[in-house]
Amino acid sequence: MKNILFLALPLSLLFACQEKKPVETAAPSPSADSAAVAEVIHGFYSWYDGFIRNENTRIDFVNDKGPHLTLDSAKFDAYYIHFIRTGFVSREFALNEYAFFQKCEQLWQNEPIGDVPSCLDADKYFCAQDWDLQFWTQSPVRIAATGENQLKATLYASDANGLMERSFELKKEDGKWVIAAVECDMGVN
Repeated sequence: MKNILFLALPLSLLFACQEKKPVETAAPSPSADSAAVAEVIHGFYSWYDGFIRNENTRIDFVNDKGPHLTLDSAKFDAYYIHFIRTGFVSREFALNEYAFFQKCEQLWQNEPIGDVPSCLDADKYFCAQDWDLQFWTQSPVRIAATGENQLKATLYASDANGLMERSFELKKEDGKWVIAAVECDMGVN
């Protein structure tokens, strides 16, 4: 519980001074929102690719000083505050990421530090070790409403290897579509 509090405080401070807008209650219209959803997903990946390649913004929030890997909570906060400030992800996106990495940290306690650690053998958002940025920033997007102000979006494209798809959960927050989750099976439920 105390681990979640360290992330909740910086996140609450980040949003405390923001103007609250009325919450929209209309169900999403796939045809009206498809362009906005595509812009959010494509924009996120354009930003993210540059973010992780930039030596000045890259933050390693995994501590490797000891017999097993652990999370460095201060660095984790700093890393995900960058995500929130972009406007591409929902407020609880970082909280969900922290929950994911807490599960990973439990796995790390049973893994020798020299082995490839669980959860870190691929990039979590590209869901790969190598990627074609064009797929992530230019592919068409299909969307389907999943609830009030919630939808599932799927990037799709064909190449020589066949059809490639990647799915996302989005929600409308403060009148704008934002990513709530990126589908990628990293072996942790």
